[in-house]
Amino acid sequence: MMLLLILLQISVWGATGADTGGEETVCTSNACFTFHIEGVSFEDARMKCVDNGGYLVTTKDKAEEAELQSILTQIDLRNRNLDYKCWIGLQLHKGDCIITGLSLRGFKWISGSETSQYSNWEKEPRSTCTEERCVLVYYSLSGRNDLKWTDGSCKEKAFYACKFYFKGMCKPLLLAGGEQVNYKLPFSANPLNEDNNLTAFPFGTYAEIRCNGNDHFSICKLTDGVYGWTIPGPFCATDKQSCGYKNGGCDHVCFDSDPGGIRCGCKDGYVLGQDRVSCDLKEYCHSSPCQYQCVTGQTGFSCVCPSGFQLDKDQFGCIDVDECQMNACDGNHCVNTQGSYTCKCNKGYRMVEGKCHDIDECTETRCPQICLNSEGSFSCHCIAGFTVSEDGHTCIDIDECLSNRCEDKCTNTIGSFMCSCHQHFRLHPNGITCIRDVTVVSTVETSNVYRDNDQHDETIDTITISKQNHWN
Repeated sequence: MMLLLILLQISVWGATGADTGGEETVCTSNACFTFHIEGVSFEDARMKCVDNGGYLVTTKDKAEEAELQSILTQIDLRNRNLDYKCWIGLQLHKGDCIITGLSLRGFKWISGSETSQYSNWEKEPRSTCTEERCVLVYYSLSGRNDLKWTDGSCKEKAFYACKFYFKGMCKPLLLAGGEQVNYKLPFSANPLNEDNNLTAFPFGTYAEIRCNGNDHFSICKLTDGVYGWTIPGPFCATDKQSCGYKNGGCDHVCFDSDPGGIRCGCKDGYVLGQDRVSCDLKEYCHSSPCQYQCVTGQTGFSCVCPSGFQLDKDQFGCIDVDECQMNACDGNHCVNTQGSYTCKCNKGYRMVEGKCHDIDECTETRCPQICLNSEGSFSCHCIAGFTVSEDGHTCIDIDECLSNRCEDKCTNTIGSFMCSCHQHFRLHPNGITCIRDVTVVSTVETSNVYRDNDQHDETIDTITISKQNHWN
């Protein structure tokens, strides 16, 4: 909806480009833009905008992107087949690091804002913590609607656009004769005239009018809450003024009246201004029942509500929008408030840039051996020879001897076990069963061995079963 309003706003004011060499000018209802067809570094572009009282354009959201798109589209109409790259006010300062989890990837808008829910990266920025990087958008006939972001060296050369905010605008001055007006805008040293087809001029614009060898001037100012010219015109009127030349200077309809005179009129829904030549929308909101704001249209008025509210059934009052009913918190806990809402993250999530993101508990050493992260949680696992405890967060040794793993004797160890055999037996290579020792000895020697062994503890042949031997 915001994108539609911006484009509609530009259309209503009829903003068109003014070409002054390497500079194009476009004005909307509350701002002017200059597009500079010269390759400069990011810092030079930023300072040129600041020196003239503006700032390097940004595309923090779809609305700002639409504004820039409108400017480039109009320039494209004048410069066919023009492909170029253009700086936007997004920068990674030296010493700051690329952060892949953030929408801006660690970059910051030159206005100082570090957060933005909107991004339009063509590809991931180069990973760095030591290099200054700046962002460009590319425009071409083949991809004019993309304006994708690409990071590059801030010393590259690219075109740039400046934005200048104004509280109000004035319509072009009315001329009744065949002379010309030169407009000097507050942010530009290049004067414009009516041939540049601008249909909105910002507060503070100085106009010079020359009629029949005489010079006149007028300034766009705020008077009694209305933006207008100190001398509205029409200028250069003659005794032979008629509707045949530029509609007699009338905004809408011109009527030839007395000899040498004209009379202006307006279309339905408009009223004639105090200057008797311009037309303004009828003021339907003077006694409207709107609770918050009234907007005048050509055929009447409509009520609007602030963000977070919507019109009630009678279309006059405003009621709160329950964003929690629209899953505004993506399944996390949502608390509705008047005109807004608050998200509280579920267990296993944390708030990042206004949204809940999964916590990777495995980076916090939650498990002693193996940790597997999952959405909103995690699980611990153990290596062979251990099992997960009842609390699910620790590993305890498995006593393999309880399951009679050894044929003869079994000794449990941490993470494994050890089999052993009685005298005159030895362990099989499988490490589990016992086999008779077939060493050939004489009966006497054997008897002597038995007698000697009576005086000593029983000898046992043992082997430790490793985890690998045990399972293989």
